[in-house]
Amino acid sequence: MLEILRDVGSFVGLVTGVFYAFDRLVKGRPVASLTISQEANRPSPRIRVRNASPYDVAIEDVTTRSPAYRLSMTEGAKGNLEASFGSPIYFMLKPGQEQELRIVAMFKDGVPIEAMGDQPVKFLVWWRRGNVTWLKQFPVVVSTTVATIRKYGLERPDVQV
Repeated sequence: MLEILRDVGSFVGLVTGVFYAFDRLVKGRPVASLTISQEANRPSPRIRVRNASPYDVAIEDVTTRSPAYRLSMTEGAKGNLEASFGSPIYFMLKPGQEQELRIVAMFKDGVPIEAMGDQPVKFLVWWRRGNVTWLKQFPVVVSTTVATIRKYGLERPDVQV
């Protein structure tokens, strides 16, 4: 009888630990995705970050694992300069709020790096929950390719905007 009680207690402890880890590390994650907006009557590829949780979320940084692109919160030439200098991106999102970040192409020797062939692109959204800011969270990852960004983000010559 004592053996059964010990086994049940161990199982309940394991389930409680798994639930606690899920609650602290996964629940309340922001949602990030590739999207296309209009800027100066042209398609503009972006990363949209949305807070789907009932509490505030602190976005600590949004980075990329590709030399072809950087991100900016600002439109136009100022945003391009901020992206090329690698300015950090951080902001707070209220429940239900979203923020779009421009995907800015980088250049090497006057040629866009994205034109040098298809390659995988990962954007990492580093975040923390507003009610537990001391606890580091796993980043939200948006995986795509240069070809996908170019397909949807560049103006198609056969379509009039």
